[in-house]
Amino acid sequence: MKKVKFYTLLALLLMVGGATMQAQKATNIEQIIRTPNSIPYDMVYSDEIGITTFQISNSSTSRYSINRYSIDGQLLGSVIPWSDEELSNTRIHDMDLYNEPNGDVGLYYVATRIGTDTTTFHKIIITKDMELIHEGFQWYGLDFPTQIQDRNGVKTFVVKDGSVLLSYNDKFLDSVHIVRFAADGAILAERKMECYGGQVSSSLVYEESYYHKLIPTPDSTGCRFITGRHYVWGPYNPPGPLVYTCFTMDEHLNVADSIKNTDTLSFPFLCGNMAYYRVNHHNGRSYSINSFSFPAFNGNPEIEKDLLMGVYDENMFQLNYAWAKHSDEHFDGGFEYSIDFDSDDNVYMLGDVDYEFPYIAYMDADLNKIGEIYIKEPDTPLGSLVLVALPEGGCLVSSSSYYSYDGYIHKVTLSDLLDIEEAHDAGFAVAVAYPNPGREVLNIRTGLQNAHLEVYDLNGRLMHSQRITENVTTVDAVNWAEGVYVWKVMDNGKEVEVGKWIKQ
Repeated sequence: MKKVKFYTLLALLLMVGGATMQAQKATNIEQIIRTPNSIPYDMVYSDEIGITTFQISNSSTSRYSINRYSIDGQLLGSVIPWSDEELSNTRIHDMDLYNEPNGDVGLYYVATRIGTDTTTFHKIIITKDMELIHEGFQWYGLDFPTQIQDRNGVKTFVVKDGSVLLSYNDKFLDSVHIVRFAADGAILAERKMECYGGQVSSSLVYEESYYHKLIPTPDSTGCRFITGRHYVWGPYNPPGPLVYTCFTMDEHLNVADSIKNTDTLSFPFLCGNMAYYRVNHHNGRSYSINSFSFPAFNGNPEIEKDLLMGVYDENMFQLNYAWAKHSDEHFDGGFEYSIDFDSDDNVYMLGDVDYEFPYIAYMDADLNKIGEIYIKEPDTPLGSLVLVALPEGGCLVSSSSYYSYDGYIHKVTLSDLLDIEEAHDAGFAVAVAYPNPGREVLNIRTGLQNAHLEVYDLNGRLMHSQRITENVTTVDAVNWAEGVYVWKVMDNGKEVEVGKWIKQ
């Protein structure tokens, strides 16, 4: 079966709807919570109520549901936020779950009335008892575009004082509109950033503006508006350097400061195309993640869809960056809910490897890697969705099958990230092979240092042996016969990961 990118399917679901689901519990959440025919699109965790998910389904009875699980995987309840009648006349766009200060969960969403040009902004409260409270107000009068690019053109987040910020490309697509609302729906401040939503060109210079990004400031009283542009000298030349500008705004949305070229280290274009950002309010730092491709430039090698992270201080100057993955071919993952932080300011990052393996990296606040593992479900290639860090360490990860609308939630403990035997006991891997099947090259990815790789054919003949010194070890398989090979990663003489690789 041909692999289809998950986000294409997800975009279709968001536009035409999905349906209800029945969640099933596995014996241990560290192994899996499976949500058949349902995608856990968003997820939050609270000590008081456990895991709350917003799920999109592909069945025929209803399209969305909000589910709640205990931390050990028990399904506690499920509610449907919109009736079939509502959904028959409404198109749901961006939606975001968040934790309310009193322990409830909130859901903000943007919806368009089908057949009209009316788009509104709404809020639902999901109580601890799984009751739904639809707020009485609806935010009208906003000049939304007729066609909304889900999650790219619209963004919401809740600020420290309980107010909410909304940003979107306006209906003429020539500016970004930022609005701050009080919790009761009153508009507190508005601002338009002109010409950041479109594109300006001339006969010699093409200036392209990428989708905007809006993140809170470290003190959560204001926001930061980030836009990335590159310049092309002539219509047929390759793009020039990406230029990122970050505008810092106060609670009234007045611009207090702006910084150009926020990518200040030696490697060019460190934020990358379509970067997403999260703010750690505890240490005041911001973190970016993105899928990154670029031709060779100024002595730097060509990059093909690698995942890159950056860390910035409270003034948005870059402190460090790290390649989350570095390979020739894999899914261009990297999205906003790929990053989260525990109570010790450690960073957790989620991405995909070669269309099959959700990859979790565990790093300190400076992006130095501490541990990394891979989720491998037998015969089920998975696409990463959402990562939520747990306060005591470890994280929850949701994913979706590439071949169906089945969803999965895994719990990753600190022991899983730090101890190979614990990782194996919980069903995770510490090394993977890709692309699989492959042709000329076998890649082995692992975070293990000073390990050793061996590859055998099915007759037990040793085909390759070498010391592992990098995250990715590339083996030339051009002269190997087509067939199945066994690869082994050893650490201190002990097998720590074994797998099969198919050469076509």
